[in-house]
Amino acid sequence: MRDPVAWQLALIMVAIFAGAIVQGSVGFGFALVSAAAVGLIQPDAIPATLLLLSFPVNVFIGVRERRALDVVALREVTVGLMLGTPVGAMVLIMVPGELLVAAFGAAIVAAAGISIARPRAEPGTRGRVVAGAVSGVISTVASTGGPPIALLFQRRPGPQLRATLAAAFFVSATLSTIGVTVAGRLGWQQARLALFSLPALVAGLVLSGPIGRRVDDRWLRPAVLVFAVGSGVAAIIRVLV
Repeated sequence: MRDPVAWQLALIMVAIFAGAIVQGSVGFGFALVSAAAVGLIQPDAIPATLLLLSFPVNVFIGVRERRALDVVALREVTVGLMLGTPVGAMVLIMVPGELLVAAFGAAIVAAAGISIARPRAEPGTRGRVVAGAVSGVISTVASTGGPPIALLFQRRPGPQLRATLAAAFFVSATLSTIGVTVAGRLGWQQARLALFSLPALVAGLVLSGPIGRRVDDRWLRPAVLVFAVGSGVAAIIRVLV
């Protein structure tokens, strides 16, 4: 992994800044927004650098929205994450993950379509465990495991959605970081790029607070659906191109 030149580093900072704003206001989308630029410039930084950056992202959001956390839902999603993350690590070690990412991308698009068709339905315990498992696999393989969990909570109030997702993503990032380390995808260069990106990350998170309050009333659920579909489509395109 080569060090990026100045203009490449600047582009990465802009992408991470934008991703932090999106996740801090909508509840997820950091990897979706930032992965394209980071992956294009530094392919070896995916998923490790974004996983490392997800820790401060989720701590910031979780502390800010801590009073709205749904502990029961978090526990059920965590069970799924613990089941799915080892599978993702095995995928990284044994087989190319591209086809699996594309398959899950199609599944996310389909799930978003079902959600639009059934606007009042919300999965129960089994659905939350399954969504956690799917998220664990995708997060470890491609660092974009947010949509399966976000679709579960799309009808929740904004603070509750963000708080619960942040706690779930912290667990997911911890498990996935262990997985990519075992798979040999995390080293000093990926960590150094994450450190360089911290100022842009913090700036985006600070700006996300007032933006999130504006999004909550009318635009939160449409934003969740748009970013979920975008994540699925991006995964499919990445494999086909």
